[in-house]
Amino acid sequence: MKKKFKLKLFALAMMVMAGLTIVPSIYAAQPFQNHDGVTEENADFVVSYTADKTDLQKGDIVTVTISVDKLPENGKGIVSLSNRIAYDSRVVEPITFINSDDEIRVDLTVGEVGEGLGLSRGKGRIITFSNEPDYIKAVSFSSAQTEENPRKPGIYAIVKFRAKTDATESDAKLMLLQDGITYNGFAIAGKKYDGQRWVTDPNNTFFIKSNLSNVKISNI
Repeated sequence: MKKKFKLKLFALAMMVMAGLTIVPSIYAAQPFQNHDGVTEENADFVVSYTADKTDLQKGDIVTVTISVDKLPENGKGIVSLSNRIAYDSRVVEPITFINSDDEIRVDLTVGEVGEGLGLSRGKGRIITFSNEPDYIKAVSFSSAQTEENPRKPGIYAIVKFRAKTDATESDAKLMLLQDGITYNGFAIAGKKYDGQRWVTDPNNTFFIKSNLSNVKISNI
């Protein structure tokens, strides 16, 4: 009897362990990873996402500055930039405003690079994901080429998040997402053709620096 009980217990334990190995991660969004072999030094294009603080108290505001630090030497500038900064809405919330159409928009401070690409304050929005828990959201905004196609490094945009006063999780889960189309949403200018359009140069490489994953709330 004891032997059968031990066998059943062992079988149950193996089933539990097997189940644990096949359960998908609750946070399935793929964080951004730079391409193998591409470094800040050898990349044609470098962008940084910098949080002004990583150790937050409840109610604190963290400012994320997105900067273009380096552009390709071909002098063609930037075609467009699009961004998704994912966050755990139980922990942090983006600073927002209501526009004239009663839409909730993310309050962006637009830098010189963003202005050159036609970015405006009202373009930021909050999106959800079909394959994520409801509390995983992202700040999403994008801009496209204008006649002032930026050719010099500078600030693209500044976004602010607030640590929620009722937060129960310490990890803010601020992160950049992998984008299967343009690799985290970045399109890099290559060359101008037919006098009207810009196209991406697939030979350009880029590197992204970020400390967003280090943002934590310390007084949970």
